[in-house]
Amino acid sequence: MKWMLAACLMLVLCASQASGESELVVGVKPAEPFIIVADDGSVSGFSIDLLEHILAQLDEPVSVSYHVDPDIPTHLASIRDGRVDFGIAATTITSERLGSFEFSHPFYLADLGIIAEKEPTPDLLSQIFTRNVVFGIILVIVYMIVAGHIIWLIEREEDGHFHTSYLRGVATGVWWTIVTMSTVGYGDVYPKKPLGKTFASFVIIIGIAIFGFTVATFSSAMTVSQLHAPAIIGPDDLAARPVAVIAGTQTVPLAEERGMQPVPVGSLGEAVAILKEGKVDAVVHDTPLLRHYLKNNPDSRLALAPQTFEIFTYGITYPKGSPWREKLDPILIKALEDGTYEKIHTRWFGVRE
Repeated sequence: MKWMLAACLMLVLCASQASGESELVVGVKPAEPFIIVADDGSVSGFSIDLLEHILAQLDEPVSVSYHVDPDIPTHLASIRDGRVDFGIAATTITSERLGSFEFSHPFYLADLGIIAEKEPTPDLLSQIFTRNVVFGIILVIVYMIVAGHIIWLIEREEDGHFHTSYLRGVATGVWWTIVTMSTVGYGDVYPKKPLGKTFASFVIIIGIAIFGFTVATFSSAMTVSQLHAPAIIGPDDLAARPVAVIAGTQTVPLAEERGMQPVPVGSLGEAVAILKEGKVDAVVHDTPLLRHYLKNNPDSRLALAPQTFEIFTYGITYPKGSPWREKLDPILIKALEDGTYEKIHTRWFGVRE
């Protein structure tokens, strides 16, 4: 049985050599949408499309197989220890990693983003009827009642607009105050005496100010009630607070530099899970990966914070002395220049804003 397997292997190798194809093993790790690993082990994604375009431009044909590692430390170890020819994912180029690896020309510019829970939405009535709005309404009501009494006391006549009967006369006075302060002025009720006309001038001037203040305050409360933003705006809001980060990534030291308290986890899904459980206040990771996660796992309670931070680049990772860098870099740079890269980018991320 063993000699049969050996014979088959030799036939495959001979066929490969006869066709002139080079065998290439590329290391990858899950990092959607750059590297997407299906249940059957097949890989796809932005980085795969870019790499396959580059390899297709080589003078000599190559056959590619992908070696999948679960996380960035294992992925880098596979490259360093020679288990793969080189690696591609969403690997950040850092000065520390340059001590152990070589990198291609950068193929993606990224930054760090934050997923946080949205501000809880309070009851609509409590949002609209704030202290200022209630104060304005009470002020308008008191003003109408007081002004209605005063104009009645000045203008009351048996046969006039303001009847001598208290209830009937004051009710007319309140009605007159409403139409006067709101500048509607129907003209069905109006003061005739000089003192009444003078008082009417004050009702108009003061009433417009009070009425305007109340309307403006109510409109502002209505506008604010429509807003539903993340509770965390940017990295400064996370100082001395626990945040979920992916273990072994550059995010860990960068979060520490910002004064955050990183809580390392194994995956982005696990990071979001402990955020929902309230064990951390936010998830900090590469913005394109966070945006892709929220797009494919929508949750009305979560949002990407408006502010991002720490700009960095991704590159293909080579072991020291690899000949593949010199072969692939010129093709990568050409793809960046001739529009090929932009077409692949648009396919996965849409048109740039």
